[in-house]
Amino acid sequence: MNLSARFTQYFMRGCLFFALVPSVWLTNIVHAQNTIAPKNIAIYYGMPSLVNGANGNISTAVDVFNDYDAVVFGDSLQFPQYTGAFGQIPYFGCDQNSHFDHDLTQQIIKQLQPPSGKTQVYGYVSIGGENTARQCNGIPVPLTVDEMKARIDAWANMGVVGIFLDEAEYGFGSTRTVQNEIVDYVHSKSLKAFINGYNPDDVFGTDIINEISYTTGYYANTLSSVQMNPQGVAPRLGAMDIYLLEHYQVINGSFVEPQIWIDRSDKAYTYKQKYGTQIATITTQADVFPNQTDCTLLFEENKFDYAWWSTLLYGFDFMAWGEPSGFSSWGTCSNALPFHARPNLGDIGEFISSVMHPLPNAQPPIHYRNTTTGVIEVDISTHTGRFSPAASPNQAPIANDDNVTTFEGRPIIITALELLKNDSDPDNDGINVATVDTTSSRGGTIFNNGDNTYTYKPAPNILGTDSFNYTIVDDRNMGAKAVIYVNITHPMLTPATYFPETVTVSTGEYQWGTLKSFKKADKDTYDIKSLQTADGRSTDWYATTTIQDWPASMSELSLSYKGQYSRKNVMQSLYLYNYKTANWDLLDKRTVGNTDDVTVSAVINLSPDKYVSSKGEMKVRVRGIHTSRNFECWANSLSWTVR
Repeated sequence: MNLSARFTQYFMRGCLFFALVPSVWLTNIVHAQNTIAPKNIAIYYGMPSLVNGANGNISTAVDVFNDYDAVVFGDSLQFPQYTGAFGQIPYFGCDQNSHFDHDLTQQIIKQLQPPSGKTQVYGYVSIGGENTARQCNGIPVPLTVDEMKARIDAWANMGVVGIFLDEAEYGFGSTRTVQNEIVDYVHSKSLKAFINGYNPDDVFGTDIINEISYTTGYYANTLSSVQMNPQGVAPRLGAMDIYLLEHYQVINGSFVEPQIWIDRSDKAYTYKQKYGTQIATITTQADVFPNQTDCTLLFEENKFDYAWWSTLLYGFDFMAWGEPSGFSSWGTCSNALPFHARPNLGDIGEFISSVMHPLPNAQPPIHYRNTTTGVIEVDISTHTGRFSPAASPNQAPIANDDNVTTFEGRPIIITALELLKNDSDPDNDGINVATVDTTSSRGGTIFNNGDNTYTYKPAPNILGTDSFNYTIVDDRNMGAKAVIYVNITHPMLTPATYFPETVTVSTGEYQWGTLKSFKKADKDTYDIKSLQTADGRSTDWYATTTIQDWPASMSELSLSYKGQYSRKNVMQSLYLYNYKTANWDLLDKRTVGNTDDVTVSAVINLSPDKYVSSKGEMKVRVRGIHTSRNFECWANSLSWTVR
């Protein structure tokens, strides 16, 4: 990427820049919380004091750059402040020695650097053997080593933390000797090196490289007379330095061939492991600049996301979207640094494997890498990426033993809900009753009622403890077993009759009566006036009472209700509340008139305790409905008898 060359167009066609903004949102700037996600970096070749309309306001410019962990400023800003007439601003050619924005840039750098700010600033220097940023009569003239060092000194005096070394590849004539000498010089100034070269081998490789053809620029396809790395010398880069991996997954606006991406990424990953050097990536766009007033509309989110996921897959440290048309080097997007949203992942853990490539012809061709919490995946056929949280190994549910009580010879209904109440699953999976034994250890029988309830009938003439097994399974079909213990006793309840203690009107309007009205059938009734409902005119009320004995000792429950209505043909329904199922069980339904009280009686001896709460409460509900006419309910007497 000949960034230096494009920056030379600065005074002719506006400022060139490109931005690395992987963890910045369009509206809310949020830095990555995850340690393996790419960081924020911007490489900006415009005037720093004019960024995003700052118009020379230092605070505004600092606010823009402070959203990044690091920023690179362009070539020649390190030159002293230009003080001449505007029309005589020095051209970028052989003799440029000043810059229009030097002083304001130095103030911005000072405010960005710690401890005042948090952004590390790098300054641009070309170390290529073909420096297209400086041309004399159309011929690129590279910097001498002394000139490179002088520019590094100038940047150091401005307060930067490092130097961005561009064109550091053999195809630009950048030899390993020059690379190492300049990197050493950068380090000697207590600065960091941020180096750019398309081929990772040109920056890190130790192969012996003699003659090479220039690959780009004025000398393209000509043979270099300078040997690039004749001794196979290693680089002088370390863990504090950064290498820029250019054209990452998107080259000039088009997707990169997968094998090229794999080869370059694998090399950069290997060198990162060997030398500890940090890796930055950037996409590039076609050099076609439309008459675009809103620079954000030039952004292609699907390509950005694809490159971002690919950067994350390799654990590279920085990632960028290269702005189109020479990184916004001219036109209406000059000095613009737009933000681009990146995927928001939350905690994705730490890497626990290297990058895994699919087998040839695998479909879909997914490259992946495991983390402590899941898998990062990149699909090169759909140009997409994703994170799949790991499914934890299924743990078995926990079934705990249950205890129920009944009387000698008396069946009891046990619900699945009761059995599961003290059971659990460590993975929070759903659990269900899978099986229940059909016979008990002492000859009792268990019948599956088909509605998630089971009837246990003890064998004749036994007392004490009986038992049988049941199993539960979770949603992933892993099971556990527990025991149901049945305590069989003699009936102990003293027969007693109870009357309503409270009355609650759900539908209708109370007219007359007290709780004493229910104690005997006489002219003292409890009266409720009907109200209009969707089905017609209706009354709906329930009464409660509380027994004094132990509910589980009940062998029989008897109910008696007498009442009538002020109008003929009222449909009456009578219910008992089932505390096992939390539903009203219908006991009787009939048409009632207005001449005589109608008596409803019921005797329940199969698990009557289901109609009694653990605190001894019982409820009776009476509902009357007439399709069209208003009426009153005259309740005369109501009682429960337990044995």
